[in-house]
Amino acid sequence: MLTRNSVWFEKRAMLWITVLMTGIITLHVLESTLYAAGYWIGLNYLDIGGFERMTDVNFMNVLYYSIVTYSSLGLGDAYPTEHLKFMTGIQALNGFLAISCSASVMFVWMKGYLPQIRR
Repeated sequence: MLTRNSVWFEKRAMLWITVLMTGIITLHVLESTLYAAGYWIGLNYLDIGGFERMTDVNFMNVLYYSIVTYSSLGLGDAYPTEHLKFMTGIQALNGFLAISCSASVMFVWMKGYLPQIRR
């Protein structure tokens, strides 16, 4: 039987789940954007590498590459050269660890709240 308190608790928990998920996604996109800025600086100002098979090298394409690398999806439609290869490896490792930790935090948080919602 749902009481007014249980309905209020369920709505509050769902709100916090939404806020937490939105915050986590925002942080992942921000980190990918920082890596894209690093690629952009390395590409245009430090001249430490480039991208093969990327026909139009602009910031949006570099950001796309960064998000694909961060998520460990690795579509293979562009390849880094020279020192940017090392940065790509570090980003893939960092993205895998960050996404895994985020999933773990969400699991633990929901594990604590969901049984209380079902009561």
